[in-house]
Amino acid sequence: MQDGAGGTEGEGGRKQDIGDILQQIMTITDQSLDEAQARKHALNCHRMKPALFNVLCEIKEKTAAAV
Repeated sequence: MQDGAGGTEGEGGRKQDIGDILQQIMTITDQSLDEAQARKHALNCHRMKPALFNVLCEIKEKTAAAV
């Protein structure tokens, strides 16, 4: 499967990337301000951010529709 940069990547790599992003989001409150800002910058620059954002938006829409 092709990723956005033109390289070949398996499903396991994507799942790990998304898992890493989610773990970083969950632990950001336990960090100092400088650490949190550095982590926020890394998350904003991550290549999987748009895909994760789209998935979270879909979850939000489906959850709102189910209520």
